[in-house]
Amino acid sequence: MKIHSEKIKKYNLDIYHSGGGCFHVRAIIDDVEFLINPYVNDDCDHANVPTPKQQCIFGVHYIEGHGEVYDEYFFDNFDNGLKKLKSIASAMKSKYKTKEDLWKLIKENGSQTGYRTSKI
Repeated sequence: MKIHSEKIKKYNLDIYHSGGGCFHVRAIIDDVEFLINPYVNDDCDHANVPTPKQQCIFGVHYIEGHGEVYDEYFFDNFDNGLKKLKSIASAMKSKYKTKEDLWKLIKENGSQTGYRTSKI
């Protein structure tokens, strides 16, 4: 997996292996971690780096203190989504108090959005 070098520096990107053969493009911006994958045929592609205009899923994984896991995400093409991450990360650092705040923030910045909640 290879990411364009100018994007690596600009968006602090790397390749993250989450186990089970699943790879993600990871962006760490202002200490907020985003995992990015191409979204093909209504599913994540965990084996390839997205092309600039390819539809992707951008996710934030958050574990709240009492053990609930929240996965907020939005869809956009790779280049447009990367541009949104800085404003999302900055807003999270200053405004984020609850999962509802994060959900509203993601919804405001993404085209299609969603979230999952589970107990760990």
